[in-house]
Amino acid sequence: MEQLQNIDLKELKVDIKFIRYICELIENQVEPSSNENEPKPNKLLVFKTILTKLFPQISSDEINCSIKIVEFLLENGLVEKVKQCALMKYHFLKKISLN
Repeated sequence: MEQLQNIDLKELKVDIKFIRYICELIENQVEPSSNENEPKPNKLLVFKTILTKLFPQISSDEINCSIKIVEFLLENGLVEKVKQCALMKYHFLKKISLN
């Protein structure tokens, strides 16, 4: 709880680590439709939607800055998709630790 008290929400909108975390969540959760006729989901649009929901007062300049950070992360391979075996291992270890 103490860590949350020290977070500056104004700066979080353009924080590289936070933006990378959101990008990895999107990368791991947003899947293309099994229907070939449906277009692929626009992950950048999902990112913008998340930002505007988390920060209703976000300015267009802050959104543009965040998008530039996303582009940098993607161009440099810094957004990773978690492999299925890593997810299974995590859930397996979590279940064991609960017992």
